[in-house]
Amino acid sequence: FATWSADGSKIFFSGAGNRLFVVPALGGIPAPVSGFDNLDGCVFSNSGDRAACINPMTSALVITGAKGENPRTVASTASGDGVMMPSWSSDDKLIAFSTGNQQFFIGDNVGNLAPSTVWVVRADGGDPVPISDKTHLNVSPVFTPDGDVLFVSSMGGNRDIYSQSIGSNLKPRGDPVRLTTGLNAHTISVDRSGKTLAYSVFNTVANLWSIPISPSIATDAQLRQITSGNQTTESGFVSPDGKWIAYDSNINGNADIFKISVDGGEPQQLTHNSVDDFSPAWSPDGTRITWHSVDKGDRDIFTMNADGGDIETVVATPSQELAPGWLPDGSIVYDVLPDTFRIIRRNPAKPSEWGKPRFLVRGLILGMTYDMKHMAVGAGPGMLCAECPLGIFVTDADGKNPVHVPSVPALDSAVAVPGSLVWSRDSRHLYFSIREKDGSSSIWQLPVNGDTGHRLVHLTGADHQFYRTNLDSDTKNFYFPLGNRQSDIWTMELKKK
Repeated sequence: FATWSADGSKIFFSGAGNRLFVVPALGGIPAPVSGFDNLDGCVFSNSGDRAACINPMTSALVITGAKGENPRTVASTASGDGVMMPSWSSDDKLIAFSTGNQQFFIGDNVGNLAPSTVWVVRADGGDPVPISDKTHLNVSPVFTPDGDVLFVSSMGGNRDIYSQSIGSNLKPRGDPVRLTTGLNAHTISVDRSGKTLAYSVFNTVANLWSIPISPSIATDAQLRQITSGNQTTESGFVSPDGKWIAYDSNINGNADIFKISVDGGEPQQLTHNSVDDFSPAWSPDGTRITWHSVDKGDRDIFTMNADGGDIETVVATPSQELAPGWLPDGSIVYDVLPDTFRIIRRNPAKPSEWGKPRFLVRGLILGMTYDMKHMAVGAGPGMLCAECPLGIFVTDADGKNPVHVPSVPALDSAVAVPGSLVWSRDSRHLYFSIREKDGSSSIWQLPVNGDTGHRLVHLTGADHQFYRTNLDSDTKNFYFPLGNRQSDIWTMELKKK
């Protein structure tokens, strides 16, 4: 994240170790800025006397003096998926920012589809006031010189620019006005005169592919494409009988759930709604599919028949419940952001209803063996036990008795972005997808059950890179989305009507 100094002579940017750096606008050697340790994404006021920053540990909005002094955390902004892209009004009295869906801007999942909200707060104190809905993507707010707020929103389908007037109480005055159609903007910025708007256009394309599971390293030449088209697919999972893949796709606008033969062909659309549906997974008998849906500002878990009928709510709370998966006994394991996995089973007294969720394990990645005897968990220091380091562990099915998976030096030196942990269908082999430091994508076999740790798949082509590092397998093949991200910067003239 980079921003200009008040006089335009310098550029501030966030660097390694959550530190703020500054470099001359015409180039030079970056230098750390003292006083801003453990603050990120700092944007200085127009007068240069204050800064709006983000605490990377809590994601809260923090307002400081020009040298980082007297930091003040803005009330109610700390969360696991919190503040992004703060901006100052021209008179430095107000700050606009968005909350939710940080992955739209940063990380391996940049461009992530999920709701977010635009807020405005007084720079001198007070509570933030929402000025957008919380059911769509609403990001990158900037002020015009006359005090209106422009922001990017998906409320009309595509990502377009909207204008919102606000009153003296900071609440919206009237409905937002759509300024563009079909722009597909990612971020925006307005010059101080209010006459020129710069915007970035961000596009993704990703489809499902497969590659054989082989003792030797599989490469790009062995890839086989399963889906095609101008769409973004984030995940795909193979049915228990190995005949179908359930996947998500935004080919019709918002993301829906589809299924397609593992050999390709014509896909069948299973969900038909106006919200985004992701991460479908098959029940053990192949008759039902579970997935998470983004609605009402959060993610919830649902199931349906394999033909799209009989939709049933499994978990729907204000928390972010996502990425569900079935266990052989018919229970469902799912992720709760930021770092918890829970399990839910049918109510024994009322089999037609789901019981209460219960805590399973803390971690960042999880994979359950098909025999339901063990889990593989990727976790940070102290997550699984007080003395557990960062790494991958194999635990009992209830998350207890963690055993650290031995280090694979070649893997440790190559990994840039970790992906998915997937067990083989016989529960003997553990696979790990990663994005490597050189930009390539790979799948590794980890050293469990007597296996040696080594690379099984290595994709080096520019057009053959993991999208989301999602991974699934059957007895013969790995399945995953491959795709790319592209962006351009444009400017447009702003005229006041």
